Amino acid sequence: EACKNNDILEMLIRSESRGGPQVVLTIQISAQDGPESPLTVLATSMGGNELASCQLSPEQSLADLKDALAVDLGTPAFTLQLVAIPGQLLDESRNEQLLSEVCSEMSAS
Repeated sequence: EACKNNDILEMLIRSESRGGPQVVLTIQISAQDGPESPLTVLATSMGGNELASCQLSPEQSLADLKDALAVDLGTPAFTLQLVAIPGQLLDESRNEQLLSEVCSEMSAS
């Protein structure tokens, strides 16, 4: 399911790090019923405004999440910088990590 845009793009924080503008999104991932059920992802601006929400399979990766958010927000995926709610940077080195693993880490924090 595609993420839903809430038309608050002007609230995104943009920085000039790593050679181009970065769109910083804080994400919260929550499990619904069991380990195989879809995960709900909420993406907000650093100011707390909800920008998008979607449901993805726990077997999808952070790269898949970035791609879904990029399409929905109309921005290239490489410009998205994801930060987990506990304040953990989810950088490119973790793109292949499964969302189920990220969700487990976030709930353990």
